[in-house]
Amino acid sequence: LVTGASGGIGKAIALACARAGYYVIAHYNRGKERAEETLSQIEAEQMAEEQENSALRKQVADKQKEVNTLKSQLSYEQKKVDGMLASLKKSKKANAAQVAELAEKNRQLKKQTAAANSISDNEAKKKEIIRLQKELRELEEEADALSRL
Repeated sequence: LVTGASGGIGKAIALACARAGYYVIAHYNRGKERAEETLSQIEAEQMAEEQENSALRKQVADKQKEVNTLKSQLSYEQKKVDGMLASLKKSKKANAAQVAELAEKNRQLKKQTAAANSISDNEAKKKEIIRLQKELRELEEEADALSRL
């Protein structure tokens, strides 16, 4: 309950309390219209804040969705490389040392992928996943070239 909420210090206190998250009851002796204006101002500020918060929540959700899509793509690409390396290991034509080198690179990328999943900042996680995807594509190209020998 804020007394004198129709103007001056009372209005300032009412606005400050509302901005701090308190429910405000505006009391006035005179100046009903000014007290109602104070309450209207509080409502307008709260609506604007809710709209801003809603937009921020949407941005966070969109970024998380984007990161999840990238993680799914990375997982698919890793499985593809795993399959290629398994085929190369069975192949009698492939150089065993080169296959072992590619397999080691693949193990390292999997470790880095696990580490990337623990990054809490979505933007940093996104950048790391994109970097890993690039390295995985290079590994896939090496495995493909080795399979053609």
